[in-house]
Amino acid sequence: MGGVTISFRSNARLAVDRDIEYEAVPLSQVLRATDAAKKIKLVMLDACRDNPFGTAPDRGAGSRRQNVHRRRAVASRSTSGRGLAEVKVAGATLVVSPRKTDRSRSTAKAAFAFAVAVVQRIATPGVEINKVFRLVRDDVMEATAGLQEPYTYGSLPGKEDFFFVAR
Repeated sequence: MGGVTISFRSNARLAVDRDIEYEAVPLSQVLRATDAAKKIKLVMLDACRDNPFGTAPDRGAGSRRQNVHRRRAVASRSTSGRGLAEVKVAGATLVVSPRKTDRSRSTAKAAFAFAVAVVQRIATPGVEINKVFRLVRDDVMEATAGLQEPYTYGSLPGKEDFFFVAR
């Protein structure tokens, strides 16, 4: 627990904090999975929610089980309480999140605004990847009246440009 960002399936069954160990994948493990990337490492988190247990998770074995449902396949949560935990990356790595740590509010509209903006922007030919995510940020800020601010952690080398769709 303690400030770790985790990802889990939308149908994960979480009743007590110990369930996280079996139902979730820490962001650090996801980042390690990108180690074989030749030029850049890119991780896009599609949902950032608060800790499903709040600030005081139920550690008891006899608690009622709950099903955590989300419309997306994977959600990311901080086990520290609010939103995404601090993200530390090194090298040519980007981690893109629909909100910066615990600084912006999440709403249903905001969750969809991020996904819509990403899908629309990555299809645009000739737009460098860093610019794509800055445009996504602007789109989401506009769509949510400033309630949600996407954030990109990390940086890419300046000697080469990277594109989702070439020019």
